[in-house]
Amino acid sequence: MEVTNQNPMDDLDDMVYVSDRDESKPKDNTKQQPGMIPSIKAFYPGERDDHTGRYAVTDKRPDDLPEPEETDENGRYALVIRYMRCYDGRKQLSISSILVQSPLLKRVLNWVLKDYPCMAPELDRLEVVSPFRPFVHRWQNLKFALEFEKDPETKSHIQLFYDALKTELDLTLETRDDFFDHSTITFNALWMIFSPGDIVFTTHNKRQVAAKLVNSMIHSDRYEDVYRLECEMIHGDGKSFGWAKHYFDIPEFDGMRKITDLSVYPLAFHRNVDKVIQKLITKGKAYERLLGMHHKQYQGIALDGNHPFYSFQVDSRIIIDGETYACHNPNRQILLKPMKKAQTYDAEESDSMDDDEKTERPVLTDEQLMLCGNSVRGYSLRNKRWLEFFVDNIKDINWKKNAWEDV
Repeated sequence: MEVTNQNPMDDLDDMVYVSDRDESKPKDNTKQQPGMIPSIKAFYPGERDDHTGRYAVTDKRPDDLPEPEETDENGRYALVIRYMRCYDGRKQLSISSILVQSPLLKRVLNWVLKDYPCMAPELDRLEVVSPFRPFVHRWQNLKFALEFEKDPETKSHIQLFYDALKTELDLTLETRDDFFDHSTITFNALWMIFSPGDIVFTTHNKRQVAAKLVNSMIHSDRYEDVYRLECEMIHGDGKSFGWAKHYFDIPEFDGMRKITDLSVYPLAFHRNVDKVIQKLITKGKAYERLLGMHHKQYQGIALDGNHPFYSFQVDSRIIIDGETYACHNPNRQILLKPMKKAQTYDAEESDSMDDDEKTERPVLTDEQLMLCGNSVRGYSLRNKRWLEFFVDNIKDINWKKNAWEDV
């Protein structure tokens, strides 16, 4: 056996000493993982491509950015108006938006735009944008506020706002007045005649109804454009009255059309508005009396609520009971928004009502009576179906006085 004398130091270069490793500082790999660096990486628009119109993206902040308009210095002004170039051939510039900073003016606009949807004049930052439809609809309110404001400083702020808007809306207001004078309208100008809060008139199930307009807009689908009206009507659920949503559509049309030829239009344009109002109030009173449970006689067409296109010829006694109807037809329940005014009862009817009915049964105003629905829900004893019955076909039962003699 051959023995070699090898110096252990010969392998010194191949040896790694533990003391050379810094094990007290382990490597941190967490920052190499996605999303673990506690910092922000920002990108900015770069140069614009003339062919595509798009901007390149860069991580370098541009040096030529304009100063913002809403600074402390500009915050001292009652209004900040932004203009844009106009290419309609009638003027050079038009207002794109108005930033209202005056607290005095905001207080006035809170009254001018009261209950107007999607508007909140009480906000710290109130900006109104073109085409300023709320102020077209509430123009008379703005004029009234300017005319009767007594505080000189507040009046000067209203005057500033009024003058700026009048210059911008002069042509729009003239066009609207021209439509009104001739009772005609175009499809794209329908918004001018439908002001939120107005009473609109239409025919539903071959019966005249009125509804309170909440909002309106052009609605598009794959087939056609329609002008959709979001409205509210008063309905009863068997225990109390409340506001229920209804939607009415006006199909798109070309050219001009008489306002009264529309499928739904403001009640004020009706040729016999006073006569229609009285008819609607009479119908509303009949609807009001049918709240709760009643045993009545019915003759005429009734609707199957679960199948809107199904109708039945009914000649039968019926039980009007909206509360039980909802129990048997849960998919047909009416979602009611509570009425703002406190519900009360008629003192003349108090003797014939128990305590629960007194607290739940409301007395409706004439305007609210106009907005009542035209059908109630119940059960047909002969057809053995839960149906919706039209109010004008409901009669009191003609009881036989000599029934005992026929036994």
